[in-house]
Amino acid sequence: MLSNPLKHYEWGSPFFIPQLLHREVDPKIPVAEMWIGAHPADSSILSEVEGQPSLREYILNHPLEALGKASDLYKGELPFLLKVLAAEKPLSIQVHPSEEKAKKGFFRENKLGIPLDSPSRNYRDPHPKPELLCALTEFNALCGFREPDQILANFSSANLTELFPSLSNLAQNQDESALKNFTQEVLNLSGKKLDQAIRILEHSCYLNNNLPEEIVSAYQLIRKHFNKDAGLLSPLYLNVFTLQPGEALFLKPGVLHSYLYGAGIEIMANSDNVLRAGLTTKHIDIAEVLNTLEYKPYIQKIILPKNRDDIYFIYSVPVKEFELQSLHIKPGKKLTLQLHNMPGILLCSQGEVIISEHKKVLSPGKAAFITSDISDLTLSGQGIIWLATVPA
Repeated sequence: MLSNPLKHYEWGSPFFIPQLLHREVDPKIPVAEMWIGAHPADSSILSEVEGQPSLREYILNHPLEALGKASDLYKGELPFLLKVLAAEKPLSIQVHPSEEKAKKGFFRENKLGIPLDSPSRNYRDPHPKPELLCALTEFNALCGFREPDQILANFSSANLTELFPSLSNLAQNQDESALKNFTQEVLNLSGKKLDQAIRILEHSCYLNNNLPEEIVSAYQLIRKHFNKDAGLLSPLYLNVFTLQPGEALFLKPGVLHSYLYGAGIEIMANSDNVLRAGLTTKHIDIAEVLNTLEYKPYIQKIILPKNRDDIYFIYSVPVKEFELQSLHIKPGKKLTLQLHNMPGILLCSQGEVIISEHKKVLSPGKAAFITSDISDLTLSGQGIIWLATVPA
């Protein structure tokens, strides 16, 4: 069984994760994330193993037992990080790097002598960070560039076209270079021009009624917490998503995004690399963001899991580091999992589920690590379990 670290970032909800864990709620203390994994910055603890080692320490000392075939593939590291995320306020507008950019950035900042825990550090590890977010509640997000025609129409409806000369180039060319020039202009917006843009957008949202409702709603979510930030314009050029419980979004590296409100299960490559462009008090590096983005419209649909027998709900994504499924355990029925000698993590989000062979009970918020030498497990009881594994 695992004891998992909590992250008290300012955007977190004081309620969702403490209530999931059946802990006392303190409205003054945000709980943004619970990490379940073996990241160097903060690892889960094996609470029932003698000495209570961290999961990371255990894996480093027993790589073959813990990881099996994944040990050689991922150099003795668990290749994914699982999280419960609960956002009360918008997260930063951000992007995650590709593998190539993560390696170069990590070693460059090491060479410059920037400490790993420095607030100005961009790259905290040399890994890419593709990620999948599965909603536990209704979940609002911004994800990826809109089509150029949509961007132009939205800025026109908001009466903002004349403020952004780069939109003329985007209208004529609609290529990667034009989209990059526009992004550079809108992310670097500041001073009197930013004040003017927000004033016009505010008027357009509340008085003109020319903008789509999804843009107005996203703007309102951001406006509650940010008065003067270029990120207030982001719903005009990023896609707006509202996920229902069980629905998911996949984010590959290079995609600009922000989670606005809601709770979900998040799985990603074992990385904490975040490059921020706005909507935050943390370190912002717009130049590095611009160097990391993929300048293409993001044609991304909401992901629905593949349903097998109303028990297995499998989220298919094009990555090698992780796969995720939710398991719906029903009363009176046992479920045997075939694990293919790969490591995994079980996390309960609802009900009470028994791991029969080990006589362990998973209740909401509880998690267990599965070593690669366990080829199958039997689950019983009633509830929802999230299974994170490495693809076989």
